[in-house]
Amino acid sequence: MIDTQEAKELGRAAYRRGLPCAPVLDKHFVQELSPLVGKNIKNSAAWAEGWTAANLEDEHGLQAESI
Repeated sequence: MIDTQEAKELGRAAYRRGLPCAPVLDKHFVQELSPLVGKNIKNSAAWAEGWTAANLEDEHGLQAESI
């Protein structure tokens, strides 16, 4: 299982690989998920946060800290 920081980095990496902002489509992320219901909510949100931050930095030149 991963923590939220690792999930965020996986989201950034998924953006760089050209994946859409959909954590369930990232096989690297899905492999790290807990099989227990409700245990993946924070990590899924962190993945999306990482993907969005990478997108904003790439597309708009914004730094995630300034948002």
